[in-house]
Amino acid sequence: MVIAGTAGGPYSLIVATSLALASFAVAQVVLTAEMSARLPAARRGAGMGLLNLTFFVGGGIGSAAAGALAPWVGLPGSAVAIASFPLLAAAVASARVPSPLAEGRA
Repeated sequence: MVIAGTAGGPYSLIVATSLALASFAVAQVVLTAEMSARLPAARRGAGMGLLNLTFFVGGGIGSAAAGALAPWVGLPGSAVAIASFPLLAAAVASARVPSPLAEGRA
């Protein structure tokens, strides 16, 4: 999405958005299955509720942010800004933070 938004042209933006939406659908199915398999039965309902809340709030915030940014930076710039949030989150999540248990400070 970031590359398509900066490259210009409506076709690259349409293709990138379609791929992003398809990958979101696949990720939601996989995460839901993984979450239900890992949670104990007594906590499964609450965990699935929080997972769905996260998906819906993220979708709402992303749409609102894209709509708010579009008048100033245009739709391609808005797509770049919104697509950079997951990239930033992935970078933060991939940073290795030492665990207190691993250092013996339990």
